[in-house]
Amino acid sequence: MSWDKLCRPKEEGGIGFRDLHAHNLALLSKQGWRLVKNPSSLLGRLYKVRYFPNSDFWLAPIPSSPSASWKGIFEARDLLVNGTRWQFRDGSSVHAWEDPWLPRDRDFRPLSRRSMRLSMVSEFITASKQWDSQLLEEHFEPTDVSLILSIPLLRHRMAHDKLICILILKAGLLQGQLVF
Repeated sequence: MSWDKLCRPKEEGGIGFRDLHAHNLALLSKQGWRLVKNPSSLLGRLYKVRYFPNSDFWLAPIPSSPSASWKGIFEARDLLVNGTRWQFRDGSSVHAWEDPWLPRDRDFRPLSRRSMRLSMVSEFITASKQWDSQLLEEHFEPTDVSLILSIPLLRHRMAHDKLICILILKAGLLQGQLVF
């Protein structure tokens, strides 16, 4: 019996063993998320100096001889890239065309760039904390407009925009959802 079959749930004819590779990726992605959220930590500063002195975690290249821990975190970075998006209060920190912020399954960025003069999400929000639907329709594809209008604008509690990570891990990996 193959390892893949052994890792299937009992209901699907497997034994229910955990996929250790997937479990390890989930734990390594959590370490990567800590580097994103706490870049001034000792480990964050150490990795910055060693592996990405001229860029950031998201753009860091894999060096020719990385440590085993950085190699693992680097491998798990793809999970983070596919699960990271902005949650915002006013959108002043979020770039409308480059940053991930739309609520879709993967790549939370807009489908197309229609405007170079408007660059921040905040520019599509009115003074009364509502989406400017006319402006949205001028600058985004119709599918993106409906997604944007479905995003509630938070009016309280959250002091500023924040980056969140939602990893939905399916059958090939772990089952369930991790939110950092």
